[in-house]
Amino acid sequence: MFFSMSRIFNSDVDMRALLLLCFVSLSCFANQDSKFLHLSPEIKAGPQYGTGITGWGMQLGLADVYQTNSLYFNGGQVKYEFLTDTDKWKFYRLGVEHRLVKEEVISFQFELGVIDYEGERRFFTRKETREGVGFSSAGAVVFNFTQALVSGLALM
Repeated sequence: MFFSMSRIFNSDVDMRALLLLCFVSLSCFANQDSKFLHLSPEIKAGPQYGTGITGWGMQLGLADVYQTNSLYFNGGQVKYEFLTDTDKWKFYRLGVEHRLVKEEVISFQFELGVIDYEGERRFFTRKETREGVGFSSAGAVVFNFTQALVSGLALM
């Protein structure tokens, strides 16, 4: 199951309780005059010759918290294959999205959390494996195409 990080949490119940506690505690600070929920699914797909990357993730959080566009939890998993290597990782991060004041279509996201990694390299007669848990960070520039499309359609 996706939320089973046995190296960090003792059970799925611990992880669900932590997520529920974070969501409920953050909802106290959400601005009630605007959108309440931040929801952003993602799908990773990109098979090429000899390689392939697949995965999925979900950002779930609250909008307009602490003068930011949103504060959210991001979790997901990715599998990457290239020739003799197979890598799998699951990530769990807390992120913040901040929209630029002058340009409302562009915003920045920054996330911190943990990652659970498993890797395998296959040689002719042997197989090497590695696994571990560590800190994870991510950053992204986000273009809000939905808002731009709605504005463009309204002008027509």
